[in-house]
Amino acid sequence: MFPVEDHLFTVIASDQFENTISGLTYEFGSDPQAGQVDDDGRFSAATVAGHYSNAVTVEVAQGSVSKTDTVDITIEHGAMDHILIRPESAELTVAQKHQFSAMAMDAFDNPISEAEITWAIAEATGTIAQDGVVSAGTKAGDFPGGVTATSEIDGISLSAAVSVTVKPGPPSALSVASINVAASETQQLKASASDEFGNSIETVEVAWRVLDENVGSVSSSGVLTAGQVVGEFGNGIEANAIIGGLSSTTSVNISPGPLSQVVIAPNPISIGIEMTQQFVGVGADRFGNRIGGVEFTWSVEEGGGTISRNGLFSASDQPGAYANTVMAEATQGDMAVSTTATVTVEPDRIAFLSDRNNDRADLYIMEIDGSNLKRLTTRGIGSAPFARSAGGRRIVYAEFRPSGGIYIINDDGEEWVEVIGNDADTAYVEANLSPEGNKIALVKITNPSEPESREIFIIDIEGGNLTQLTDTKFGDEFVPSWSPDGSKIIYDFSENGGNGDIWVMDADGSNKKRLTFDFANDTYPSYSPDGTQILFTSARAGFHDIYTMRTDGLDINRLTFDLVTDFSPSWSPDGSRILFYSDRDGNREIYVMHFNGQFPTRLTDDPANDTSPRWAPRKGGVEATVASMAIPNSSALAPITISTMTAQAKDAVVRIEVELESGEGSGSGFVIDPEGLILTNNHVISDAETITIHLSDGSTHEGTVVGRDIVRDLAVLKIEAENLLSLEFGDISRSPLGAEVLVMGYPLGRKDLSVSRGLVSAFPFDPGRNIAWVQTDSAINPGNSGGPLLNLQGHVIGVVSAKFVGESIEGIGLAISSNTVNLFLDRLLPDEDTID
Repeated sequence: MFPVEDHLFTVIASDQFENTISGLTYEFGSDPQAGQVDDDGRFSAATVAGHYSNAVTVEVAQGSVSKTDTVDITIEHGAMDHILIRPESAELTVAQKHQFSAMAMDAFDNPISEAEITWAIAEATGTIAQDGVVSAGTKAGDFPGGVTATSEIDGISLSAAVSVTVKPGPPSALSVASINVAASETQQLKASASDEFGNSIETVEVAWRVLDENVGSVSSSGVLTAGQVVGEFGNGIEANAIIGGLSSTTSVNISPGPLSQVVIAPNPISIGIEMTQQFVGVGADRFGNRIGGVEFTWSVEEGGGTISRNGLFSASDQPGAYANTVMAEATQGDMAVSTTATVTVEPDRIAFLSDRNNDRADLYIMEIDGSNLKRLTTRGIGSAPFARSAGGRRIVYAEFRPSGGIYIINDDGEEWVEVIGNDADTAYVEANLSPEGNKIALVKITNPSEPESREIFIIDIEGGNLTQLTDTKFGDEFVPSWSPDGSKIIYDFSENGGNGDIWVMDADGSNKKRLTFDFANDTYPSYSPDGTQILFTSARAGFHDIYTMRTDGLDINRLTFDLVTDFSPSWSPDGSRILFYSDRDGNREIYVMHFNGQFPTRLTDDPANDTSPRWAPRKGGVEATVASMAIPNSSALAPITISTMTAQAKDAVVRIEVELESGEGSGSGFVIDPEGLILTNNHVISDAETITIHLSDGSTHEGTVVGRDIVRDLAVLKIEAENLLSLEFGDISRSPLGAEVLVMGYPLGRKDLSVSRGLVSAFPFDPGRNIAWVQTDSAINPGNSGGPLLNLQGHVIGVVSAKFVGESIEGIGLAISSNTVNLFLDRLLPDEDTID
């Protein structure tokens, strides 16, 4: 019978002869596990299937006689109601096997043994055999209903499912995510492990270790306190698993902290009246890390001019020193920080020669009314003309010696530079600077014992490419002067020792043309600022007077009429006035008059001779960018060892050999781009007919000039090579005074790399060439020129320049700072010279 089914039992009593006996009493009993029977013999089966022996009893009584009988009952399962799976859930490790079992059951959980079970499993969970053995997959996770059992019997089909959790296997890899943190801030580090199949293991206990001290420090609990210098520090942190011996490294990216300071450049700055200066500003955190996205508000607080919203300062017409007048306020979010810069607005000034000290002509400078006189040179210079740069910051001149040379000095008397020196057989005199500031026209006396053997040459401002323009045997060429556009040179030519006439030629020496034809001496010619007239001195009226004429030599106009010497005239920058010297008052003094000769005014009054006045162009601003600025008190990176740094950098330093018309030369350089770009000094290669680059692997390559800056003495070369080791530029802000540095190069023609160690001793600034120098006591010799000056992190902070050394700091090593290189390097890449 089936569970809970009813059955009525009937009792028949008989005697020994099987005769039915009536009138008897009955009493039923049952096994409660099998079911229940009532007094009428109706049996209700229990819910648990099975065979029950003697499940029902009946006792028959007649008088005092009673008999008992029993009945066995079998309860069969009911219809299939559900599927039961064991275990109801499973937690496995990846690739682990596990046995599942399942049974079809009726409504009372009686198994239906004849029902067959079919197994299925979700694909990500793993695989299952038809005997219920599961092989867990390689992907960890929770898989609800991952295993399914199905049975079909008597037209009924049912399924059941259980959940499976697959846990990762043993750790086989440890990883730490890259870290982004602000300078000096803290961050909790986290490490994660994974099994061989890449399943993440949520908890892993690790020990932390700092591999690069620039990233900061880390506590035993994994709290990182970041370093102070911004940068990407690869493999800076290491995590080591306490169990399993796994380890992993990660990079640390330190970003700037909150805005704390602002720096303005240039500061201080001197410019001429009504000239402009573009100021730039940079915000930084308290450690000197530059901050991008900072907004600036510019204002003028103490006078001296006006400033635009983007920092373009326009000087007023009132000279003076305006301390802390330009203010820049930097804002970042709710943070605002400000600072100021000092501006000196310089009056118009005049430079001239005077022998008022030691009876030897030296350069002096004064304001246009004759006040504030200052001596610039002390060694004596030639009586021939000198010239100011277009930017008003430099003066080129010939030094007074039997065999003179050409020199440049800043207008404050500092940064004396030799362009080309004197020797026993040659003198260089009468220097005049081109409008672009990159060429000098000069007179070369090939035999100092015969001063009339004079020819005109041009030379690059750093002393290279001396090129002859005139070749007139036994002739005399004097006082070359450039046209305003730099295309022509006007000069005085005295053939065979006779009186001079005014001639003009193209700047390459071609198309020579005579402009004046008088028997008297015509000399000291110069173009008007607009290029339409020529100013000169002539003795055609018996005494030297001042004249003008058109550029074709016509329309000659006499401006002075005194019976004295009026000599060496020059134009004011706007062409409205003319400077000259005259002995009309009994002594050679400086005078100024209107362009038409009217209203002559004496400017100097000294018993000595004051001659050769030149109006100083008003100083323009100097160029500055955020990349060229140095931020004071910046934190420095931790040094690496000298041996490590040398090993890392040596293959990027190259030896340069050049073939010159006069012989051979050598210098150093270094790779700045893996595709074959090399930076060096321009003077190393300026006169080269061929350039040979020697790499550290012993290979040689022909070098070609990509671009050069002859004012800053920089040049970029190109070789046909790939995948070269290159050096990175650093920031001089990170190398304070006293910081150790290395000079690497090939001095004195050596073929083996030389490394010398020293200290940063100063950061002088040359406003004439806009160069921030790094001064060092490192040993620097000829041949080091163009090589790198490295800080102890292996970054280039300067390009060694052994040639350009100021008179006041002779013998001290100087390198053009990386911040200056950052200002001008990009423009060296086109194949053209840069200009001042």
